Amino acid sequence: EERPALLRQVQDPVLLARIHLLEEDWKALDRLLNRAPLEAYPALAEVLEERLPQEALRLYLRAAGGLVEAGGRVRYREAAGLLQRAARLDPKAAREAAWALVRAYPRRYALKEELSSLLG
Repeated sequence: EERPALLRQVQDPVLLARIHLLEEDWKALDRLLNRAPLEAYPALAEVLEERLPQEALRLYLRAAGGLVEAGGRVRYREAAGLLQRAARLDPKAAREAAWALVRAYPRRYALKEELSSLLG
């Protein structure tokens, strides 16, 4: 009875994800992930890596795509870092995602430079 009221007070999605993982509350975790902001995806993915690697991979890839879409070399570098983390989980999927981003934005030369380590 008290638990739901306490959990509603927690604003940090990463802390909530940790709680839901510990309690194996998959429905609550799913709801959390569906409403989490894109900016929280990298931290959430890090929490999920061990127990839910496919979900962590999905979050890393979506976050990287969002950064690339926003544009700018700094964001491309952040996206490359996220794709490197994704590569620890699934090297082939990370490489394919990097190539897909380069193909989606062929005129963004800085993007290709930042992703070069993944494209090889």
